[in-house]
Amino acid sequence: MIPSIEDMTAFAERTNEWAKFFEENPQVVAAVWIAIGVVAFTALLKHYVFSPPKDKNGVPYRLPPGPPGLPIFGNAFQIPPGDATPVLSKFAEKYGEMYILHSGSLTR
Repeated sequence: MIPSIEDMTAFAERTNEWAKFFEENPQVVAAVWIAIGVVAFTALLKHYVFSPPKDKNGVPYRLPPGPPGLPIFGNAFQIPPGDATPVLSKFAEKYGEMYILHSGSLTR
C-alpha cells in the first residue's frame, strides 16, 4: 500500500513537532543519550563480567561433577562442622577424585 500525500504530510508535520520539541528541551536529549549509554554499559558488563570463562577455542569450561547444593547455601549443610573426612570420602567415591563443592551461591 502506497501512502497518500495527506499521510506523508501528516507524518512530516509530526516529525517537525518532535524535532522542535527536542530543540526546545535539550535536557530530554541528554537524558535519552545517558539512558542509551547506561543500557550499553550494562550489556557490556554482563557480557564480559558474568559470562563463563572460556578456553582458547571459545568453548566455556565445564565444571567437574559434584553433589547438588541448595540455592544460596550451596553444600554447606552437607558437610559437618567437625571432621568432614568421611563425607568428603563418600563424595570422592561417588564423583571421583576431583569434584566440585558450592560455597554458598558461589562455585569454588
